[in-house]
Amino acid sequence: IEKPKNISIISTSTEVAQASYIPTFIDSLKKNEWLAPDTAIVFCNEQTLLPAMRFIPTNVDKINVTMGFPLNQTPVYDFIIRLLNLQQKGIKNGKFYHTHVLSIINHYYTSLIVGDTELQDLKDKIIDNRLFLSTAEELNIPLIFRRIETSEDMINYLLEIVQAVGIKAKDADVDFARINLLNEAIFRVFRILNRISDLTSQGYLDIKLPTLISLIKRILSAESVPFHGEPARGLQLMGMLETRNLDFDNLIIMSLNEGIMPKAEQQASFIPQFIRRSVGMSCLEHQDAIFAYYFYRLLQRADNVALSYSTASNGIVKSEMSRFLMQIITELPNHEKIRRISIQSDVSPTVNQPIVIEKTPSVMERIIDKFSITGKSNIQLSPTAINSFIDCPLQFYLRYIEGVKEPDELTDELDNKILGTVIHRTIEIIYRHLGGIAPLIAEKNRNSFTPFEVSRAKIEQYAGNRKLIDELLEKAFSVEFFGRPTPRSLYNGEHLIYFGVARNFIRKILLFDAANAPFVIQKMEGYERHTIALANGISVDIGGYVDRMRIKDNTLFVDDYKVSTAENKLGTLSGLFEENAKKHPKHILQAFYYDKRYCTSTAVSAEDKIRYTVYQNRHRTKRYVYQRFSPYRLRIRSYALL
Repeated sequence: IEKPKNISIISTSTEVAQASYIPTFIDSLKKNEWLAPDTAIVFCNEQTLLPAMRFIPTNVDKINVTMGFPLNQTPVYDFIIRLLNLQQKGIKNGKFYHTHVLSIINHYYTSLIVGDTELQDLKDKIIDNRLFLSTAEELNIPLIFRRIETSEDMINYLLEIVQAVGIKAKDADVDFARINLLNEAIFRVFRILNRISDLTSQGYLDIKLPTLISLIKRILSAESVPFHGEPARGLQLMGMLETRNLDFDNLIIMSLNEGIMPKAEQQASFIPQFIRRSVGMSCLEHQDAIFAYYFYRLLQRADNVALSYSTASNGIVKSEMSRFLMQIITELPNHEKIRRISIQSDVSPTVNQPIVIEKTPSVMERIIDKFSITGKSNIQLSPTAINSFIDCPLQFYLRYIEGVKEPDELTDELDNKILGTVIHRTIEIIYRHLGGIAPLIAEKNRNSFTPFEVSRAKIEQYAGNRKLIDELLEKAFSVEFFGRPTPRSLYNGEHLIYFGVARNFIRKILLFDAANAPFVIQKMEGYERHTIALANGISVDIGGYVDRMRIKDNTLFVDDYKVSTAENKLGTLSGLFEENAKKHPKHILQAFYYDKRYCTSTAVSAEDKIRYTVYQNRHRTKRYVYQRFSPYRLRIRSYALL
């Protein structure tokens, strides 16, 4: 240890960055051939093995990896865990939960077994039909999607799937077939499951299904996949324990951080530490001494040594060098000749460049073609689209001109948008039921509606009938959210909370309507369109769905149901067009549109004869749900500026 050595200590800002020094170290050796096993890379943290292998120069033609690769970092382990979670958590009332189904469908090994086209069709079917719970017949992949009841069936189930994956992966014309590590991992899992099957069939292992699932997870997580190589030739990659009784001329030791080298974790034991120490059993101090011996014995005959550590904090791993490095720096003979190298990531702040769409003649031509009544598309501008343009013109352009939309994702989580749709549909169903209008659930764009008068007594009869409200609300949930008839017994906790919020909001609306009855309902969820002339001879259609229109005392009421909080104040007319999404009074702009629409096309056009009623439900879902019902009226007047 006292003979002169070429020692370098490298500090890096991240754990993976330590591997970036490997090419520099190997090039400094100036070796033309890698025949003798005189160079080694030692990993104190096995997680850095794969990054290090990517940084090994191509001129190193012979590599031997003597350490095992963790099985829990391979695709087959992830696939087995998904299958076990499907059987353990993903089945309810004999049906498979969509989260676990999609998780398995999206895995590469499933596409090997079934085929990409079939899986994509199944995925589209689940998302388009909102199949939160699917039967085995609907999924139609009996190899994977079947319910397992016993431990013996579970082992056979996993063995069949792993065997099918192994056969397909071996013949696959992709990288997976050329990487022996992944195929070896599949074979490793198959051997483990076979061994468990033998123990079960011979009666040595008699456990229930939940215990078996936990046992399989624990065994696989602790297993490693061995690499194959020539130990007597080439560059050696190994862990610290594999270096016992071996000497190297050239040495890189990575991850020399306190807490990793020496390891701070203790082995699980029922024997307390003070008893182990008193009787001379191995304890934490002995473990530190063993690792100190391994470390200094490695340095004893090495000539070129690179010792690296990370300065980044990550959980329990301390961002400081190991005590062994501190000892070398202060006590090693000729320690003043030790080179200190710092590798820092070249991180520069990202400058967000604004996205600008110039209004070139071609862009304007596309816009006119989209929305002009003489254009090819002739798309109607909705009040929502106009508000979108006011809030963010770029968002309006991307969505309504370029057609960029958020991808459809299947989720069983409810939000204000879905809740509002359900409430709208339920109120429509209630009044169609009350007016005897068929069908109760009208198709979109085919909403036939005959005006009828409702009395206070009729509305109160519905408002006081909680069972009927629940029945009709359940129909609305089935149509707008689940996409199929779904009883409340299949709702989860969040669904039931939102169901209660919707029920109370609907009941408050009915009580408010009863207090203002009688009135005549002219239309519900009807589409209204109005043509507006712009400059340069261009005309556009503005249209949208009106929640409800009713007439009372020769006054037309336009009703709007708002689930989320709406801004109720408008200082000036120009405030409608301020770019402030949080305070933008969107529903007031809708009110002016309704005024323009009906004052110019209906008999009810005198001043003070149109009223816009907003039914607002404010709630927030954190730990509890709070509700407040606040109906208010906004009087609409005709504005010449519009």
